[in-house]
Amino acid sequence: MKFVVTLSFAISSLAVFAAPASAQFIVQDGDNLQSVVSAAPSGSVVEIQSNGTFTGSVVWGGKDLVLRAGVGFTPTIQGHVGISTGIGPATNTLAGLKIRGMLDLSSASAVGSAADFDVSDCEVVGMLLVSASNAGSCDVDLLRTTARGSFGAEARVDAVARIRATDCGFARNFFVQAVQNASAHVTLQRSRINLTLGAFDGSNGVVGLDVESCLLVGKGFSSTPGVDLGTDVVARLVNTTIYGYGVGLRGGPSVSGENLMIFGSAMADMGPGILGSQIANSLIEDGTFAGQNGNFGGTPVVGPDFRLQPGSIGIDAGNNTALGIGTRDFYGAARIQDGDGNGSSLVDVGAVEL
Repeated sequence: MKFVVTLSFAISSLAVFAAPASAQFIVQDGDNLQSVVSAAPSGSVVEIQSNGTFTGSVVWGGKDLVLRAGVGFTPTIQGHVGISTGIGPATNTLAGLKIRGMLDLSSASAVGSAADFDVSDCEVVGMLLVSASNAGSCDVDLLRTTARGSFGAEARVDAVARIRATDCGFARNFFVQAVQNASAHVTLQRSRINLTLGAFDGSNGVVGLDVESCLLVGKGFSSTPGVDLGTDVVARLVNTTIYGYGVGLRGGPSVSGENLMIFGSAMADMGPGILGSQIANSLIEDGTFAGQNGNFGGTPVVGPDFRLQPGSIGIDAGNNTALGIGTRDFYGAARIQDGDGNGSSLVDVGAVEL
């Protein structure tokens, strides 16, 4: 049974009775969003039926909650949104919100804490932070969400962090690290990063990274790497475009890539830590690894959307059976097509099919 109330009714009624589990609270123009969130019991849905701006931070911890926009509404939260879990599992959901501040998602610093966050169709103007510590776990799913500030994820002291981003956009850096026997794993699919994708580990930390059909676009600065990985980071990159950095890709012996397109680098497409045996069937503009494992050099002709243009090298030049290849490209089109019209359907290199 759902319990539907407006803010004024919910707050005035708290002294008389407790709202049942799985209640639904409706927030409208002029209501105090933080007051509703604080009053809502675990398992509740807080739905904002307003296109207005709610000023002030919104924080909660130790309970399951859904905070979402109502159908047809696009509310704005002008402030910090912070969610932390208590001891034991908790699931929290954010959907359809514009957050004009930082979004902070964290598991409690306690053994047994388990945080599950689902964020969809949101816009975050500030930083987006994920953290797990002290043997806790933090599981974050980002879907069709944009972050205008930097993204940072950290796992510390025996903790586990898992982040999956699908059809997302990150306007600045995307960094993840694991230290002190912790582990972090990131899966990026059909997402765009406009600065550096970085992953690092230390003090027996372990970081894993899977990148598929993603677009990384730099600013042309010679000091900025596209993908910057610690020497022990385990990473797999497939059908990803890396353009406009000082160095396109650098990492260690546990990095592999296939069907990549790396070009427009100011200094080098590949850093010194990558060997030819680690990259296959990829277009690397400066000719690094050309003639090895199906790799080739040359300058691709692409449109403003980074789609290969007719006649460009890279069309139908990838491997259909590459480990980790997806079914759709960066824009959602079928991944394997006959781009050159010769009757054979072969995958293009890079994030976008012709």
